[in-house]
Amino acid sequence: EEEEEEEEEMEVELVAHAGKYARDKEEPRPWSPLMLARPPSAEAQGFSAAALFGVHDAKQRHAGATSLSFAEYVLFSRNHTDVELTRRSARRLKSVICYIEWEPTAEHADEADEAAVAVLDEEQEAALRRAFQLFDVDENEQLDVYEMTKVLDAIGANVDATRALLRADEDASGAIGFEELRTALAAQHFHVRSRGRYFVALSLREAETLRALLHAAAEAGGPLLHGSAATLAL
Repeated sequence: EEEEEEEEEMEVELVAHAGKYARDKEEPRPWSPLMLARPPSAEAQGFSAAALFGVHDAKQRHAGATSLSFAEYVLFSRNHTDVELTRRSARRLKSVICYIEWEPTAEHADEADEAAVAVLDEEQEAALRRAFQLFDVDENEQLDVYEMTKVLDAIGANVDATRALLRADEDASGAIGFEELRTALAAQHFHVRSRGRYFVALSLREAETLRALLHAAAEAGGPLLHGSAATLAL
């Protein structure tokens, strides 16, 4: 009998906890694929900055809870996560299964975006110093082109080692020291992204629709949208 009572109490607690999450206004809202030719906005496609997202309610925000500092090019579709609703009530997190890499226009396709400068904490700096020492094969406290190639391969940066070295080599010595590497990583010199490109988390229904649009454009041998230079990859 005691075990049955304990199980009942656990069930009540679970139900009460589940009831704290709001589920209203989660029905899908359609938008026209023609809006892919326009800049992202909540009005055009229902896309909003991921940095606005939070699972905390108003009381938690007043207590100091903050959202993660996502880059400005990371977005949520309203049909995946409506950031405006999450700012008003606690909601369950949704896994990101599908997303698009999208450029509404080719206007900035050849322009590199300047990334914001990050700040490394003590733990990150210590890890970076260990990595630097690992790749500094000749132990001269400098990384040459060969050693920089190994570093870039290790961090998965799709950047030419010679070009990366030139960007990070502040004293033009032909190699970079630890301080130069730390500065380059903090400034995200090895992260190159076209200006005007976005990454958007989608609902499964949106992903299915856009996949059909991609297949139709490929079969027709034409652009994604007639009269537009918009491109996307799913």
